[in-house]
This record gives sequence, structure tokens and C-alpha cells, in this order.
Amino acid sequence: VTVKVKYAAGRFNVKPGDGGTLYEMTLTYDEDNFEPVSEYSRGVLTLGVDGNRKNIDIDGENESRLDLTLTRRVPMDLELEFGAVKADFDLSGVPLKSLSVTTGASESLLVVDEPNPVRMGSLEIEVGAASFKSRGLGNLNAETITVDAGVGNVELDLTGEWKRDGRVSVDMGLGALTLRLPSDMGIRLT
Repeated sequence: VTVKVKYAAGRFNVKPGDGGTLYEMTLTYDEDNFEPVSEYSRGVLTLGVDGNRKNIDIDGENESRLDLTLTRRVPMDLELEFGAVKADFDLSGVPLKSLSVTTGASESLLVVDEPNPVRMGSLEIEVGAASFKSRGLGNLNAETITVDAGVGNVELDLTGEWKRDGRVSVDMGLGALTLRLPSDMGIRLT
């Protein structure tokens, strides 16, 4: 299955689930400015919210929020696209064949504390004007990791259980890049 999640602004949390459902989603949103989306068609699940006005004003007391739980039982291609959010993604043990993360002006943390049970083709991260931190990316079992960052702070923690050779490519505009590399692994850095 392909899972596509789009979320404009607010808090965005993703975590692994233990039950037999494909996903659980809880939304808190301004109904005057947003419309919830939950559609499944031909192997593609689309989740999140659509903005129905151009000027979206987030009220600090009623902050928009999306909490998403994904199954550990179904291999998936996961696409996360979000704007002005504070995001926490725990994808530990979620069977990911590919992962695409596209951020706007956000503060994001991607955690993978358990190995991916399936072979992953690619992890693609596109960071706008943002802070992006990660932990345990080696657990993804990814063949390639590509990061395209504009302005901001990017921390890539490549520790974890690497099951094969991998290739990491980072293209960054302006900001700070921190790489955490496994101490017990042969690495060629260009």
C-alpha cells in the first residue's frame, strides 16, 4: 500500500501501532479553514487535511493537531508532506519499502529505534527553512538516503542496524549539518 499524508500547520505525530488496523488518525482542526481527508483507492491511502482558504490563522489555544498510528503488519511506501508544523515521527518497526519526507517551515524529529523488517529502496528528505533531526536512520535498511535542504539545521544520525551497504547524499544550501556515524562501520566520505 502507498500512504500519502499531507498536513499544513500545527502538531503532527506519527507512531507505530500494535493492532490489526492499517491506521488510526485523530485530528483537531479549525473547520472554517480545513477539511479532513481520508480516502483509499487502488492501493493508495490519502490522509490529512486540505486548507479551504488562502489565509490560515492558527489559534494558539486551539492548535491544529494530527496524530497518526501506522500498522507494523503491512509493507508500505510512505509519503509525508507538511508545512508549518512541529513534527515527531517514530517509525520504529514500521515495514517501509520507501519513505519520502517533504517539509516547509517546520521543526521535525524522525526516530527509528527498531529495524525496518523489509528492504527499503530509498529515503528522500526535502527540508525547506526548517530544523530536521533524526535518530537511528541505519535501522531503515535503506539502499539510498537523499537529503535536499534549503535553509536550516539538519542532524542526520546514521546509527542503527545496517544490513547492507548504503549510499547517503546530502545537498544543502545555507545552515548547519551534523552527521552521526556508526563507529563500527567502514565509511567513505566525499
